[in-house]
Amino acid sequence: MSSNHLVIITNLPAFYKKNLYEEVSKYRKVTIIFNGQESGERKKDFFEDFFGIDVYYIPKKNQIFRLLMVYKILCRLKFDELLIGGWDSIDLWFASYFSKKNKNSMILESSFNESDTNGLKYVLKKIFLNRISKVYASGSSQVKLLNKLNFQGKTIITKGVGLINRHRLAKKDIKKDNNFNFLYLGRYSEEKNIELIINFFKENNNLSLTLIGYGHLEDKINDLIKEHSNIKNIGSIQNKLLYKHFRNHDVFILPSKSEPWGLVVEEALYNGLPVIVSNMVGCADEIVKNDVNGFIFDINDKSSLKEKIDLITNLKTFNRLLNNVQSTDFDTVFNHQINAYL
Repeated sequence: MSSNHLVIITNLPAFYKKNLYEEVSKYRKVTIIFNGQESGERKKDFFEDFFGIDVYYIPKKNQIFRLLMVYKILCRLKFDELLIGGWDSIDLWFASYFSKKNKNSMILESSFNESDTNGLKYVLKKIFLNRISKVYASGSSQVKLLNKLNFQGKTIITKGVGLINRHRLAKKDIKKDNNFNFLYLGRYSEEKNIELIINFFKENNNLSLTLIGYGHLEDKINDLIKEHSNIKNIGSIQNKLLYKHFRNHDVFILPSKSEPWGLVVEEALYNGLPVIVSNMVGCADEIVKNDVNGFIFDINDKSSLKEKIDLITNLKTFNRLLNNVQSTDFDTVFNHQINAYL
């Protein structure tokens, strides 16, 4: 292992970050400082312990105590690169001023679509970036945001936000019937735009939709679907069991009005599902290829969603997309992201 020491300070542990950082730690020393362990509606099993990596957790106490903890930990560590996981907390800003700019890098997962690039927030983001020499940007939407902020440092496109859980999977059989089962998986919140697809499937009961997730809109969703047998809400499922549900469906659909990346799209493709995503999903430009492994619909065009669903439910088109998805070299996809941090 190289003596090159990467210290990461970030808000949240999550299974996909765990997978990524443990792979990176095979090639360089990795230490992680977590300054937060919870986030809104995230399920508890979304977070996992890290193995083989030195990890520090900053307790949820007053801000001065937290900053002192960050300071003491960073003073104790000798590092070549300080990777800062965003710009949304005082702890992260403090870390950016702890070390020299040429050691500071940043993970950027916020996309141009949902980020505020006007007024005070725009100014603050530019000030923060003045302390950063290198940015790991998830994709083209993140690069667009950096360009808007006039970032002058080095940009590395990672083509991802972490590594999905991988299982040994058998190939799905060619589809021979017109009974298409669609799957939505994610939080039940306004930005996910779930009502759009519910309304579509209510009017097209020859197709079925399964909803898997959790969130404050669940009661409303149950009311919307209660008289429609082609739509069902399974609710919350353990993260480690989700792959089984992917395998029982034909198409994954993500209609978000705002989605910085959309790791679940990668999970769907890996598990053999062609996808339909809105043009506001951050990974659409990097992961989804129109008429190759799925379709991208225009969230501002009322006819666009129907058009893409009509296309993907054509058996000839679906089976062609299915073959393309299952022929994807996912090792190359995953290795690109790992190598970005080496």
